[in-house]
Amino acid sequence: CTAQFDSPVNKYPVTWPDASENGTITVLVGDSYDMYDLTADDDSCEIPCGTAFYVFSWPDQGYVCSSFSITDADGTPLQVDSQGLYTMPPSDVAISAIFAETRPITVEADEKANFRNVIANGMYYGLTGGGAIPGSEVTVSFSGTVGYEQEASVATESGAAVAYSCVTEANGNRSLRFTMPEEDVTVSIVSAKGSGYPALSLGETQQAGAYQVFSLTPTDSGAARVSRA
Repeated sequence: CTAQFDSPVNKYPVTWPDASENGTITVLVGDSYDMYDLTADDDSCEIPCGTAFYVFSWPDQGYVCSSFSITDADGTPLQVDSQGLYTMPPSDVAISAIFAETRPITVEADEKANFRNVIANGMYYGLTGGGAIPGSEVTVSFSGTVGYEQEASVATESGAAVAYSCVTEANGNRSLRFTMPEEDVTVSIVSAKGSGYPALSLGETQQAGAYQVFSLTPTDSGAARVSRA
């Protein structure tokens, strides 16, 4: 087959059989990037055999693409190259994309805590907090100001308890982990003043047979203050 746009014989349909109202599939075709938006109202387009094309999924607000595949008429998955391109085979192609509803995650962190991200649904969410599919695993990463210790907790909209764990990672960041319930949640990150620094020697100078030892101690602001030991 050949990739000629003016040859209807060589064109095959690309369909989205399980098209939903909760998102859109965009297909970009050929070097000219002809664009087709597949929706529940218009779920197909035609692509010439041998033509390269991209496929993008665009969930509506409050949804994520939880399942995605592209197969030929025999049900064989199409191969994607290192640039994310598929090549149209000499057969019909079906796109399967399921958009699942998420529940919102709100993160509240005090001024001493540094909220980093939420990892859910295989994606990173920034300061907005994001959302997660009920039943999926969620990780909230955070750190804090020197001299303070951070802890985090999870609260549901209804007040129902959620089991969670809070651990310190190898890089020093803290991670809160829990399974997303069937309702909105709020993650609270709070800071408490640490137990203080151990004395740290900055250097020693010998004067009249005696050593002068300098150490670090915490201040109310969490900064270090240098003083003679």
